[in-house]
Amino acid sequence: MTVSVLDARSEDANAIGRVHVGAWRAAYRGLVADAYLDALDERARGERWRELLETRMDKTKKFLIARRSAVVVGFAFVGPDRDDVGVGEVYALYVDPDAWGTGVAQPLLTHATAALAALGHTEGLLWVLRGNARARHFYEKAGWLADGAEKLAEESSSGVKVTFDEVRYRGIVPRPC
Repeated sequence: MTVSVLDARSEDANAIGRVHVGAWRAAYRGLVADAYLDALDERARGERWRELLETRMDKTKKFLIARRSAVVVGFAFVGPDRDDVGVGEVYALYVDPDAWGTGVAQPLLTHATAALAALGHTEGLLWVLRGNARARHFYEKAGWLADGAEKLAEESSSGVKVTFDEVRYRGIVPRPC
């Protein structure tokens, strides 16, 4: 089945929230506290994405969704790196766990890096949980390399606080033809 990668719209926010929570629960189980993952709320996550799509998007960022038929099965959000001026960042790239291994992630990453190029970036960064072997393998296979940078990030949901041990990957963003 063909995957279409399109610009996200605020109407996609609930589906994006569903994909986001589902992907976190599947990918991060055993890496992040179960209480945190179980407290994630698809509706609340969707509302956060809706707010971003409606009020905080600007011309320096791009939000993409991957669809199979009419169903959102993945998303990517890219823009300027938060710390390194002139470098792009893949802020998020998630695929519905039911679509893992079906060819959704690669076109989504290809479109995300093309979006970074269209935004004027020649290099991109992204952060991955240290223990997320599946994602790390995917990015390495796509030519991204861990560059030695590490960080601890914190987040909380429903009063449950977690710390994420992350490693940074760097990739070359192909110039548009």
